[in-house]
Amino acid sequence: MENQQNNHLGALGIGLFFIILVLAITFLRPVFFGKKEKNSMQNTAAEQPEEKDAFENRQLSAEELLSKINSQESVFIIDIREEASFKKEHLTDSRNMLPPDLESFLESFDRNKKYILIGNDGQDALAIIKQLFSEDSYSNISYLAGGFFEWKQKLNPTVNEGNPNSFTDQSKVSYIKSEDLKTLLEKETGLLIIDLRKSATFQDGHIQGAVNIFLDDLEKKRAEIQPGKKIVLVDNDGLWAFQGAVRLFDMGIFNVLALSDGLDGWKGKGFEVVK
Repeated sequence: MENQQNNHLGALGIGLFFIILVLAITFLRPVFFGKKEKNSMQNTAAEQPEEKDAFENRQLSAEELLSKINSQESVFIIDIREEASFKKEHLTDSRNMLPPDLESFLESFDRNKKYILIGNDGQDALAIIKQLFSEDSYSNISYLAGGFFEWKQKLNPTVNEGNPNSFTDQSKVSYIKSEDLKTLLEKETGLLIIDLRKSATFQDGHIQGAVNIFLDDLEKKRAEIQPGKKIVLVDNDGLWAFQGAVRLFDMGIFNVLALSDGLDGWKGKGFEVVK
């Protein structure tokens, strides 16, 4: 009787043990296997490189763009900033084009050329590219990472409008007065006088031998300026001559003088003008 009771208790204990074991496996399995699955997923994610926005491949650093410019690589630089900001300062030979104009420009778009968009901080140019182009079209359009702000921060070259109140711009300019210019003209034959006024004003009267290049056209017509000659810039009162001298300096043309008292001073001293 006692043996039967002991056997019964033993069987009950073994059964209870297996019940506890099954329950433990059931409840603890998610803990151990969940960790394993999580680790496996993390390892898989680590093995697969993070996908990049396809448009990020369109970006150029300031150093890369400067290298292209210095190597004279043929690139068409489009500045999408506001016109006032562009006029104040921009990259040499860049063209100002706001987004609506850019859409119209696409009608004559040359797929054999390389185009680089420049905005304020780079993100604005990237947004325009995403808005106007698909990922696989217009692959020859890039944008400047960091935009004009970063280009300036790295002290890369720009063309300034010419601020008379700027000590930096003033340091770029050398001046000549009307009486000294008259003396110089009598002594030198290779002097190049550039009259920066508008064509109609130039036709009304100018210094003999002067050529007319309007101030706003000075950058795109700088190839017409003969290298090696001493250059004198002329306008009515000296302001445009100052601004022209700043711009030529920024474009690497240094043998320049600005007529400080302008044509008004020249004529006020009774010196000759021709039509």
